[in-house]
Amino acid sequence: MRRIGVILGWLAALALLHLASIAPLPFAGADPGRALWHVSPDAVCLLAIAALGASIGRGRLFAHLAALTLLAAALYRTAAFYVAALLDRRLDLTFDVMEVPGVLHLLTHDSRLEPWMVVAGAVLALVLAWLLLAWAFARAARPARSTHGAVLLVALLQAIVLGDIARGSLDRRAESWWRPSSVLPLATDVRASASYWFDPGEFDGAIREQLREAAERMAATPTDLGVLHGADVHLVIVESYGRWALREPTVHARLRSLWQQVGPELQAAGFEVCTATCRPSNSGGESWLTHAQLLSAAPIGHRRQFQLLLQSDIEPLPKRFQAAGYHTVEVMPAMPRHWPEGQRFYGFDASITQLELDYTGTVYHWGRMPDQFALHHLLEHVVRPAPGPLFTMYVSVTSHVPFRLVPPYIDDWRIDADTFRGPPRIEHPLSWSSVPFDPQLVPAYADTLEYTLRCTAGFVARLTRPSLVIVLGDHQPPIATVGPTRDAGYDVPIHAFANRPELLAPCRALGFVDGYEVPEGAEAFPTDRFAPAFLELYSQPSQQPR
Repeated sequence: MRRIGVILGWLAALALLHLASIAPLPFAGADPGRALWHVSPDAVCLLAIAALGASIGRGRLFAHLAALTLLAAALYRTAAFYVAALLDRRLDLTFDVMEVPGVLHLLTHDSRLEPWMVVAGAVLALVLAWLLLAWAFARAARPARSTHGAVLLVALLQAIVLGDIARGSLDRRAESWWRPSSVLPLATDVRASASYWFDPGEFDGAIREQLREAAERMAATPTDLGVLHGADVHLVIVESYGRWALREPTVHARLRSLWQQVGPELQAAGFEVCTATCRPSNSGGESWLTHAQLLSAAPIGHRRQFQLLLQSDIEPLPKRFQAAGYHTVEVMPAMPRHWPEGQRFYGFDASITQLELDYTGTVYHWGRMPDQFALHHLLEHVVRPAPGPLFTMYVSVTSHVPFRLVPPYIDDWRIDADTFRGPPRIEHPLSWSSVPFDPQLVPAYADTLEYTLRCTAGFVARLTRPSLVIVLGDHQPPIATVGPTRDAGYDVPIHAFANRPELLAPCRALGFVDGYEVPEGAEAFPTDRFAPAFLELYSQPSQQPR
């Protein structure tokens, strides 16, 4: 009986190591049972190392090292999986590690637990996983303590390798039973990251050169904005509003119906609209990169570029509007604090965050408050009492993943502190664990996006001052590359609304066409082209560049 228990323990340890080496299993479009039959070269090699440690009397140390390596590989593989699925790009370990605080914020944003409790729980889970894997390696490598057992274990590992070689030789069409290694790409990325952090000069130098060129590009554009004749300019950045929404049939049908409904209201308010498409360098997330590209003329694609941008001497669009006599205001309902670095660089005269919005209603899945509440604040507390021309930027929140809660829309816009104390209009049974493959995400996305665009149209229709409103998506939704309708492009729609017809003429020079639709053949312009093009097109032709 004891021998049977030893054998069962050994087999359980091998099974645990196998499961850890292939986690996470494919989440969609794959057969988990089939995946279980693919052997990880990482587990085999690390087990051989653990066996070597057992054979020289250092089994515990080598088991812990092997466990730590396998756990790191599993975390790396999981991160790479989600970065590819959600952001449509390869994991960049050097700079993506900077996003860990942001990921923790996402995971704790809707939690009833304090962030430190979530972090402590995650650390505890990792430590327990490490200890459990160390036990599994030690148990699986225990036979190597004796010469006879070491020979048998080595023979087993060699049989796995030689068996696959033999299968491939006999049938070249046979599928290999090896999974791709995660330890090797992890080691390669760790080496690249170490090289950068020990000597960032060359890489940072290339980024600084790009920023210098962007600074020169912005400095070479006119700054009087005379074509506006003092009209207000509002930027409304719609979360996850990508061109996929116009290509996915059910979402597109919802948007067509929406524009038909709000069109008469906008026309009655004197607004005309034209539409184009632009292309940020990011997809699926990292909205702040789009904000940076839109306002600075710099092609910002990752965190390090963004950090150096904030230290640069580029004069972004808000500062240029200030120079032309505009009062500049940003409204960020998802921001729980003030942000001195961003305020220094972008230079808005006023920054309205959750601290200023003072929302006390039902807490929604992202940004706490409905878009209509924050847009109403912008309308009533900034636009209507403004004594002079305004430049504002509003960053929406309701259409953010996981698209769980849809607030009620208040038709008459009579909104006070109690308006949104009631329940959501729609609640989808979704959470962060649903992203990106749950089929319910598509109708939920359509609901939240329709709500945000309806609020945006209602805001526009209530502008009585001469106004130009630029409405654009920040990136494709994180569900754009999954499901039956896949869109690997990065394009997003961009609309221009104006209650003075002459304000739309410069937009047409950028490729805008009348109406709400983006022609399928329309070519997107880079988002970082927007700021210098806007300054050029809306300044008096006679004014010389600075």
